[in-house]
Amino acid sequence: MSKPSFLNRNFVLLTQGQLVNQAGSQMALAATAFWLKQVTNSATLVGLMSALAALPLLLLGPLGGACADRLSRRNILIACDLLCGMVSAVVAMLLYGQPGHVSYDALGLFLGTVILSSAIAFTSPALNALIPSLVVKADVGAAMAFSQASGFLALIVGQLLGGVLLTRYLPAVLFWVNAGSYFVSALAELFVRTDARVILAPHEQRPGIFHDIREGFSYVWHRRGMRVLLLAAIPLNVLTTPVIVFLPFYTTNSLGQPLARYGYLLAALSVGLLTGYAISGRLPPQQHRRHAALFGCVGGCAAIIVALAFLQTFWRVALLIGLLGALIGIVTLISLNAFIQQTEPNKRGRVGAVLLMTTQGITPIAMFAIGMLSDAMGNNIRVLYGACGMLLAATVVATSTNRDLRDFLQHD
Repeated sequence: MSKPSFLNRNFVLLTQGQLVNQAGSQMALAATAFWLKQVTNSATLVGLMSALAALPLLLLGPLGGACADRLSRRNILIACDLLCGMVSAVVAMLLYGQPGHVSYDALGLFLGTVILSSAIAFTSPALNALIPSLVVKADVGAAMAFSQASGFLALIVGQLLGGVLLTRYLPAVLFWVNAGSYFVSALAELFVRTDARVILAPHEQRPGIFHDIREGFSYVWHRRGMRVLLLAAIPLNVLTTPVIVFLPFYTTNSLGQPLARYGYLLAALSVGLLTGYAISGRLPPQQHRRHAALFGCVGGCAAIIVALAFLQTFWRVALLIGLLGALIGIVTLISLNAFIQQTEPNKRGRVGAVLLMTTQGITPIAMFAIGMLSDAMGNNIRVLYGACGMLLAATVVATSTNRDLRDFLQHD
């Protein structure tokens, strides 16, 4: 069987580097969340970590998108990976300096999370804008699906390894591993060859970078279908993220299971996401069915989240968590491909940054408030899940009939 046409040398090198990078990052992130749960048992602190990680995405995301449309996107990835590798190494040394001191460990983990998140504000727009330039237009959807699926494969491996290593080593070891993964990623990206006529910004005189930032927001806002989809993505992310972030508390407090079983649910979610990306990449919905596919999947997410508030059997919960992951994967790919394919190549960095800022940036800050609410309710996650599911269902009803959004999704 012949390999897919998008698997050319440059795309494979880029994906290999990102695979190693994301595995190392997820290893550190999963271990950090696990460590915070074990040491503090505070949903507020877990939410605070997510909120702090989101601030750079909100503050620096638009600047990162503008840079991705002005500079070499490959070089942005290389520079950020080298910086992240050095920062991870420094954090590891700080943690080794005060072993066993919870306050120093927590400070090091929070500091590392904030700095590494700052780099994501630059790398995410650059990566999403670079991939369509490495493959032909007909393969953009499949390439994006392959990239996202590879990322979640790295997520599965990274989280499993992170959990195992944390039971045997201090958090500093995980940051050493993360540092190495960034350096390997930078080395792979160094050999990616890109078309300067596509990747680099034009050399003619152009307005300043703040004009580019404003233009990115204006571009999205004045395209009504794109604007509605972007605004609808905010409640989708805010209302599905609690299922993932508070899964450790749901496992122990709601299901009465040992914390070790949290790993099974996390693996089920990851496998589901991987399956959703694979389905969306191999069998993308036809042009006239994208709207129905998108809102059918979001409605399914709402129903599953409400069901999780009532289920008691662990393996039924694991099955629904996996199905939820698959639906989220399909929704993400349909939305992301719509944004990328309907955006001019020289504006993809800025549009991607707006998408990053309004979804990944706003969501964790909302998670901090949800974490405080969860603590106030005695970590009654069932009530929290039920409320999130019903609000998500209301969002589907409110946005699914929007004609501008329907036309945007059905446009090719």
